[in-house]
Amino acid sequence: ENFSTYFLNAHKEQVPGSNWCKYTISLEEDVFAGQDWDSVKSLVKDVRIWMKGSDFSGKIKFAKISFLGDRWQTNNVKIKSVNNYDDIDFPDPFESSDFRNYYERMYGDTKTSEGKWQKEGALSFLALSDDTGYIQQTFISTKSFADYRKINFWIYLDTKGESEEGEFHLKFGSDVETDYYEYTLPLSSVTTDKWVEIGILFSELEVEGDPTFNKINQIRIGLNGEIHFPVYI
Repeated sequence: ENFSTYFLNAHKEQVPGSNWCKYTISLEEDVFAGQDWDSVKSLVKDVRIWMKGSDFSGKIKFAKISFLGDRWQTNNVKIKSVNNYDDIDFPDPFESSDFRNYYERMYGDTKTSEGKWQKEGALSFLALSDDTGYIQQTFISTKSFADYRKINFWIYLDTKGESEEGEFHLKFGSDVETDYYEYTLPLSSVTTDKWVEIGILFSELEVEGDPTFNKINQIRIGLNGEIHFPVYI
């Protein structure tokens, strides 16, 4: 059978003030037995969790099991899913009044019933060289964007004094190599060290080949140029 096996023992993180533990496993790096993750990931249908040994008793509870970051193919870029609860270096979007106003218009309250900011996440991009790097997703079933007229997203350039030369680019279509819509954003036009909202009208997209908004199979998000700092989307 095609499977990968992982041990939890080495990945335990105690939640302060409770008996809960958080386990984080790298599906690519922490394989203990079976096949490597690249050979298995496209075939996964079941997950099995089991315990071995006789020196424990009582009940074991599971609060949540999440799989993160595996929908995207990567090329020459390191990506990480981050959020304002778990990642101390992540620039919290709720510290931006512009983002708070946007969030309230779209979703309502920016704070929980306990008075904390809502949990908000992003993708962290870090280019591995000065060549073009990107992430790409191929959808299991074709998407239609025909009912939409605009794409909105927020971007943060964590420059730490570095020059912001380079470009951000977005492609989507039936094939991002031959038939696609494209948007390019010079990073020098973006205010650094601040969350900035970007709005893209579909009428302003560049067109390559013969794409149609009714048939979207792939999306690619990338960076090119001398970008030596994290970019959050």
